[in-house]
Amino acid sequence: MPSTPSTDSPPREAQTRAFVPSLTLSGFTVSLINILPVPLLPSLPELLGTTPTYAYWTVTSTLLVAAVSTPICGRLGDMLGKRRVLLYCLGLMIAGSVLCACAGSVATLIGGRALQGCAAGALPLGLSIMRDQLPARRLGRGLAAMSASVGVGGTVGFPLAAFISEHANWRMLFWLVVAVGVVQVSLVAFLVPESGIRHGGRFDWIGAALLSAGLVCVLVALSKGHDWGWTSPAIAGTALLGTVAVASWVRYESRTGQPLVNPRTLSVLPMLLTNMVTLLVGFAMFVLSLVVPQMLQAPPGTGYGTAWSMVEAGLALAPAGVAMMAIVPVSTRIVVRLRSKGVLLLGCGAVGSGYALVIPLSGSSWIVLAPAVVGIGLGLAFFAMPAIIAATAPAAEIAAANGFNTLVRQLGAALSSALTSVVFANFNVRIPVDGVMRLYPSRTGLTVALLAACAACAVAAVVTTCIPREVP
Repeated sequence: MPSTPSTDSPPREAQTRAFVPSLTLSGFTVSLINILPVPLLPSLPELLGTTPTYAYWTVTSTLLVAAVSTPICGRLGDMLGKRRVLLYCLGLMIAGSVLCACAGSVATLIGGRALQGCAAGALPLGLSIMRDQLPARRLGRGLAAMSASVGVGGTVGFPLAAFISEHANWRMLFWLVVAVGVVQVSLVAFLVPESGIRHGGRFDWIGAALLSAGLVCVLVALSKGHDWGWTSPAIAGTALLGTVAVASWVRYESRTGQPLVNPRTLSVLPMLLTNMVTLLVGFAMFVLSLVVPQMLQAPPGTGYGTAWSMVEAGLALAPAGVAMMAIVPVSTRIVVRLRSKGVLLLGCGAVGSGYALVIPLSGSSWIVLAPAVVGIGLGLAFFAMPAIIAATAPAAEIAAANGFNTLVRQLGAALSSALTSVVFANFNVRIPVDGVMRLYPSRTGLTVALLAACAACAVAAVVTTCIPREVP
């Protein structure tokens, strides 16, 4: 069916100034949720009587559900109204946060964290509302601000979560998200207009089921390989099932009349290459939150640690968030000279350079320079990605296209979480702390994780050079 044109009058300037910050808060909330349990990872096994592998699933489960829910929410937004679906996503996030705050076992906590992952749909929906409602002169800066808020939420959220973990009950972290969610729902309900652009039809339940099954199986195989054995029948069977499900999804989507995500849109070269870069940058982005805080909190006996507190380690990430927001207004000027492709290439190079600085600066207060350089790169990359998508996708499919791009970013972060946990499980050292033997990643494990991030950025830069020159 053709798109339904908007019958609403364009928002006044005062209205846009109100709803843009409201939508930007959605990006902050999504990244805050992703990073929330990271400061707790070393102590979660003791708090809930579980293993480090299951503790990492409090991170991976959220990223996994986020990866699955984003294209689904994008498609529903195109069909039912983007603002309405955005409110549903935030409602599920609040419900999951309450479940986490009341959790008495790691299984309940993982379940609540999975519900929180539904909030990831807020990011593509917010970007799409901006595309529908903002005038062209304000669209670029609005898209950049919301995309940058994803990284800012992570870097600001970590020290905040660390401070609460050190000085209050860990459950307060999740009550904090409940409060943020209620504020977010109120702002969206009263300040954000509904987009009049919709695309009718039926929802692709088969495509959604195939995609969900494929992503779940692949990520389970990656995260449980160390525990089950990489050559075990369970891992081989799970990985094979995931591969078959993803291949079946691609085949089905190319044949159905109303797909979850239009394969023809995704196969357009600028869109395809941008999603590949997004996967790699998403992988690299999450390494910062997983590696640097653990490095700084580890004792000197590990050979690299500085024994900083959780709050101090979290504050070391703050320069990344500051740099991301500071680069937003500069990005709009850089794109005039370099175009979106050039900005994306510059961003990939900066992220990789930042990770290359981590090991040489470890043990020194100058370590804060590394997150700052990474933040600059992420700000540039996150500015360029939605700009390329906005210029490539049809208006009727913009929410679904943004949803798939966010899926790819979340998938990259989920892969980062799963693979980093595998690396740390294979490369670790036991160090006595206050008379108790504790397990920490070895210097080799940290180096492998950082080199993986650098390699991802290098490949992303190469892929970026292949984006056609005519992309604005």
